[in-house]
Amino acid sequence: MLSGVKSWYKDTFPNFSNWEIASGIAIACIAIVSSLAIMHGDSTLIEPGMQRYVAIPNYIATIFLLFQLFRRKGKITINFILLVALFISWVFDNFHLAVGIEPQPTFLLLAIFVIFCMLGKKTWHCGYIIYRLFLIVTGLAGIIGFFCFLTNIFPPLRIVEYYGFSNGPDAIYIVYPFSYLTGGSAGLRICGLFNEPGYYGTIAGLVLIAEKYNFRKFGNVIIFIAGLFTLSFAFYVLVIIFVVAFLYKSPRKILMVSLVIASIFVFVIPNVSTDSDLGALLSRFTYDSKEKKFAGDNRSNTYFDAIYDSAKIRGDLITGLGAGSLKDEEKVSASTYKVVLLAHGYLGAILIWVSLFVASIHAMPKRYYAWILIICFFASIYQRPDIYKANYLLVLFGGFMNIYYIEYVERKSIIRLNNK
Repeated sequence: MLSGVKSWYKDTFPNFSNWEIASGIAIACIAIVSSLAIMHGDSTLIEPGMQRYVAIPNYIATIFLLFQLFRRKGKITINFILLVALFISWVFDNFHLAVGIEPQPTFLLLAIFVIFCMLGKKTWHCGYIIYRLFLIVTGLAGIIGFFCFLTNIFPPLRIVEYYGFSNGPDAIYIVYPFSYLTGGSAGLRICGLFNEPGYYGTIAGLVLIAEKYNFRKFGNVIIFIAGLFTLSFAFYVLVIIFVVAFLYKSPRKILMVSLVIASIFVFVIPNVSTDSDLGALLSRFTYDSKEKKFAGDNRSNTYFDAIYDSAKIRGDLITGLGAGSLKDEEKVSASTYKVVLLAHGYLGAILIWVSLFVASIHAMPKRYYAWILIICFFASIYQRPDIYKANYLLVLFGGFMNIYYIEYVERKSIIRLNNK
């Protein structure tokens, strides 16, 4: 058994130094904690104010990383382009505030940003590997919980009211060890340990792209199945984008896939009962001509839309209303790119997103799949604009290095075969 563990360790962390592995584990810990549903202030899964205790590992990991970087101060380099992008976002969120909102700078987040820019590409890759293991474990737990709940083999630990209205007014959390499900009119869906099924689905979709959808790895199969069971509109869209990008060199294959998708939209979706879980999923892909959007595009609501349209008419979207402008609007529960436009305006949004895009282009390996990852990452902003988090950064920049490593191994294998 010990030899098996050593073999797994060598295969999982190839050519990493002890410093890179330790630092990768620390940054992955920060990414994992930032992903947890219980870290959200409006979570119904934990008592209010308890987040400060859940965040303790983040403080420990940050102190550890600072100590490690101080020890290696003569051997580190800083990604200044990425640091500028992260600093721009931090300044906007902490100092471009709505009227009446007092500045409360999040210096821990700023420290994490600075540390992230100093870790180096191999440490990003190591952290990505650990974070992917987190997705595998929670995804597997979610799949098991999904079937346990359907068959009533093993009852949930507890059932808790859902935190918002995006899953319908009757939505609930179904709590199993290491994973949550959501239930209600939107169907039974896997959350992992995220606050929403769509959150897990988005991250899962991006990680699978960074893995080049290599299903020879069983962990990727688990992430994919869990992603399917999230019934996440974003997950399925990311899968479709990847498939189209993968097949772009073969017009005939694209035509075949397009015909299959079109047939599903025309003949299957309209004829499936929305009372079933399959119907709940397929109904998310129906197009509402009145609202001019897909049913699965539910990241906004009439209250937010009214505030946004009003600001647009007044001309407030040039510079925005400032962060915290929706703080007192209890009925507003939105997660759309328009939230950033409302807070920071067109000028702020361009600075925030373009600066990160430039940093991504600078850091990425010049590989085709890295381009697909960038496209899908920034496309995900449409429904989830809060990308300046440790987990998103690790999936993007660590994902770049994973793509590079996969293709490096593939090239070595081809050279070895050719030399035989």
